[in-house]
Amino acid sequence: MSGRQKNPSQRVKSANRLFLISLCFVVLSSYGIAWMGIGFSVEISLIVSQLLFWIPIAVYLLIERINLFQLVPFRKISISTVGMLVLFAVFLIPVMAWINMISMIFVENTVAVLDQQVQGNSLIVNLLLMAVMPSVSEELMVRGVYFHQYKVSGIFKGALMSGIVFGMMHMNFNQFSYAVVLGMIMALLVEATGSIFSSMMVHFVFNGYSVVLTHLQSEAAYLGTEEIIQEITQGDMIDMLVSYTPTACIAAIIALGIFLWIVQHCKRTEHMKQIFVSNCSEEGKKIKVITPSFVIGMAFGIGYMLLTEWMV
Repeated sequence: MSGRQKNPSQRVKSANRLFLISLCFVVLSSYGIAWMGIGFSVEISLIVSQLLFWIPIAVYLLIERINLFQLVPFRKISISTVGMLVLFAVFLIPVMAWINMISMIFVENTVAVLDQQVQGNSLIVNLLLMAVMPSVSEELMVRGVYFHQYKVSGIFKGALMSGIVFGMMHMNFNQFSYAVVLGMIMALLVEATGSIFSSMMVHFVFNGYSVVLTHLQSEAAYLGTEEIIQEITQGDMIDMLVSYTPTACIAAIIALGIFLWIVQHCKRTEHMKQIFVSNCSEEGKKIKVITPSFVIGMAFGIGYMLLTEWMV
């Protein structure tokens, strides 16, 4: 990774500036497109949203002279590791669903609304738009660029910061709630395997499961056997959350066991022991990850999400 960023503290600061600029650029661009009266279909909007996040990152990589292929670990993973990753993702799904239930007590289920909007598409089209594209694009952005810039402060700090960035990129409280946790886990997964392909795989399985499940529900509803969208009260959601908690806890324990299995299988045990070690700057001080740019970015993002939630 050749470039201007020689000082670890400067790398973190520049990543936080990128975070702030990206949020501002995406929000202002979205309002600009709407102001010009340009309308996109849901499918095109999904593609455009990815492109809007990529523009600041592309400029950032050019200015800093960073080679993406040198920054991101594109290490091959074995077929056996792929099987473990799929299994890990399967048991991770109930955990994320449980977190999603908590958020749904307070806010609208954004993903369910989006799923309804794309019901007319074929399963292949929806898999490409909502599973393949995000699993490649978002992983390169977040677990690629952001995480590997933040990681100079320490693995755990890098995972936490990139997880927050991942959550904020979704621009709504519903997805933010579980995207932060999922983002942290996938960053640690990259470290556990030494490859970005691992997080891409888990991301694809996670999103693909949702797409396939919605498709099957849609087919069933079409045949008149069930309704996709039902009115669920806050009390109903709390009851569902309580009853689902044991399942989520068991799934979390199994997922943790599989994660440790992956670490051992990939011979990364010694490396992962350094998770909670904080790196220091050249002056011997711990590298600060919270900078003014990050604080302003968080305030801007939360303000935007509150505004959109209020307008619904």
